[in-house]
Amino acid sequence: MTEPGNLAPQEHARPNVARMYDYLLGGTDNFPVDREAADRALEILPGIRTGARENRAFLGRAVRFLAGHGIGQFLDIGSGLPTRGSVHEVAPGSRTVYVDNDPETVSHARALLPGTPGVHVLHGDLRAPKEILGHPGVQEHLDLDRPVAVLLLTIVHVASGDPRPVISDLMAPLAPGSHLVLSHMCGDIQPAAAEIYLSTGRPSRISTFFDGLDLVPPGIVNLAEWRPDTPKAVRPPGAAPYILCGVARKP
Repeated sequence: MTEPGNLAPQEHARPNVARMYDYLLGGTDNFPVDREAADRALEILPGIRTGARENRAFLGRAVRFLAGHGIGQFLDIGSGLPTRGSVHEVAPGSRTVYVDNDPETVSHARALLPGTPGVHVLHGDLRAPKEILGHPGVQEHLDLDRPVAVLLLTIVHVASGDPRPVISDLMAPLAPGSHLVLSHMCGDIQPAAAEIYLSTGRPSRISTFFDGLDLVPPGIVNLAEWRPDTPKAVRPPGAAPYILCGVARKP
């Protein structure tokens, strides 16, 4: 766990979404203020813990699948903290860039990963996809002439308006064989919980986010149903039915 002394005082005086997510995953890189806020959200929407853990498990299965098919470069946008089961842990030896738009999350992530081989953490905003791809940290760390996997896990709802142009701007310059890994909240979150933890509007249909790409079987499914580790996925009580996911390849 990163001790409070390693962060500026103001950085742990208020809840932080990335640290709340770490807490929901069972991690230790969080502070009392984060745990208190997450617990209040859980009282309103108990399924968010299960949803967070299903989302992280999907990330792990997708990354292992892609690494097993020769993908060795990952661009994780809206990554939060490199908490349990992050890309570089699932695919050691890969080249990974973590991007987040929250400066304190970026600072904390860098403190957790000093000198980690193959990993780079940078500040960037999904709403400015061309700036992300043109960032020196991306240009120097990833070879964009070779396939890259772009990870957008429960993040596209932050894009103003229709997120499809943002996704297109991310994928269009990438080499054939690149992949999009995406999960998305496909229903309204209770407003009271949203005030504490999430902010979301009514999303576009998730299938349109993969326009121009070839969906990898089983297509768009609930989180636990994407290539489960067991023959038949059993969704635990409280699972969030509003989070769907998919992986697609750029032809």
